[in-house]
Amino acid sequence: MRKIRNVLLLLPIFFAMNSGAESNQPSAKQVEALIQSSGLEMQINQIPMALQQAGRSQSGPASAFVQPLMTNLLTVFKPEAMLAILRQDLIKRLDTSTLLAALNWYGSPNGKAVINAQKSILQPEIMQEVAQALVKQNVNITQERTNLLRKISASTHANDIALDMMVNMQAAFMSGLSTMIAPAQAQSFEELRISFESSKGAMKAQLEQQLLLQQAVVLKDLSDDLLVEFLDFANSAEGQKLFMAVNASLNHTFQTVARDIPKAMQSSTL
Repeated sequence: MRKIRNVLLLLPIFFAMNSGAESNQPSAKQVEALIQSSGLEMQINQIPMALQQAGRSQSGPASAFVQPLMTNLLTVFKPEAMLAILRQDLIKRLDTSTLLAALNWYGSPNGKAVINAQKSILQPEIMQEVAQALVKQNVNITQERTNLLRKISASTHANDIALDMMVNMQAAFMSGLSTMIAPAQAQSFEELRISFESSKGAMKAQLEQQLLLQQAVVLKDLSDDLLVEFLDFANSAEGQKLFMAVNASLNHTFQTVARDIPKAMQSSTL
């Protein structure tokens, strides 16, 4: 289970949920620039890897179904398809002024430093350092730094995002497994997602601690002053609108493709 969570923590750290939309819509070119500069494309590209990790964690009778199941799931969760859905949904949710403020932040030296630090987790040595921190359940940082990282998580709803993605991953995997094992009685992704929602409370504290340890490692080279600047942006009106819109779009994107799992599974058996 730790492997799944480690990978899921790669998934969007800085975004939260909103169902609203603004009238002054940005252009497709502006949205694409946001996806590139914010690291969203990299994060979407990690979803197939997260699903594979979920499959490898299975044991017992279900393990016999994992490889054919993963083959089918990877035909559904294609990064290029998810990015196309994400782009279109972001256009509907974001207003131009919010997007321009985001591009201004992500295009700044400090904004680039934050994103580059997040991307560094894909480096083997950083992955190893994160793994060690998770095993030890400790990192060598001050209480002030710990408090700052907790504030960033709170302002960006990072813990909620990780929990939402964990629920989505579990529901996607189990809906595919259900369709494979008992097609006539298979539960839909939506049914399973609602069911797994009840498990959030049990996972919350542990996932929050894991996220804190991970961020302590990946952001270790960034100064407190730089992170305070990011926190200020996150707490601004534009920052809150951005993070809420992006997380809503991420959920919409994942759930949209997940609903195609039964069709993909059934097609593979024809």
